[in-house]
Amino acid sequence: MPSHAEPFTASQSPGWREGLWSDDKVTPDRDSSRRSTDASRLTFPLQLVVIIVSSVMAASGAVWAQNVYQRQEMLGLRSDVRDIKTTMEALKTYQGSQIETLQKAHDDLVRKEALDAVRIEETRVIIAEIKGFMTGTGVKVAK
Repeated sequence: MPSHAEPFTASQSPGWREGLWSDDKVTPDRDSSRRSTDASRLTFPLQLVVIIVSSVMAASGAVWAQNVYQRQEMLGLRSDVRDIKTTMEALKTYQGSQIETLQKAHDDLVRKEALDAVRIEETRVIIAEIKGFMTGTGVKVAK
């Protein structure tokens, strides 16, 4: 096994001999001649800064535009739901009045039928009395 001072290479690992890094070093050398990676000393060309800023602004603008579009769609959807709710309430009120009207008509028919049944029974009684009077006086009555 290599020590920590030596860089690890893929050839030192038995499973990586024919892999992607067959003879390359995986970790960089600790060479003092290389440039420092101190973040305070980093410099970027103006073109790169402009590209980064414009990319961020374009992405932000796209997100903002999408949010505006979604808000408009949500407002339209809310309006549609409100219209459907109003229509459903109107239909419910109309159906309620129709049911009430039909219920009253049904109740009137039931009462009229009961009254007709009473009148028919009274008529039968009157006819029976008339038949009785006629039979009592000797008049033949048809059955």
